[in-house]
Amino acid sequence: MWPDSEDKYPLQSTLHGTEVSPDEQCICAACTTGTYAAVTDHESFETVGITDVGTYPYRVSNAPGGDHAFVSIENEKRISITECETAEKVATIPTGDFPMVTQVVDAPEAALGTGREVTDPDDGLFDWLFG
Repeated sequence: MWPDSEDKYPLQSTLHGTEVSPDEQCICAACTTGTYAAVTDHESFETVGITDVGTYPYRVSNAPGGDHAFVSIENEKRISITECETAEKVATIPTGDFPMVTQVVDAPEAALGTGREVTDPDDGLFDWLFG
């Protein structure tokens, strides 16, 4: 399960992305040297479960309520969503190249469902965010 030499550790770490849920109930860790995310109970430190999320899981962010963890999967250009209570992968979101760091935010409805493909951050679609 663990690499046999130091040069096989991306970013010199095994569990590069680790996050405690906002409700402090679980810890989710992305295993950069494997293909899984592990969920641990924050109070007992017992493993809730380990789920295969894809090649090169990188970072973890949490849903505001702490019920789901969002794991960026660099080599597969997507985000894997893991349920903290069961450690099961419940969904994936395609992202495009290198979904490095994820951040969960409240977005105004005007920014959602526009049907526009954003290729230029200066095209005005996100003025509310950067303005």
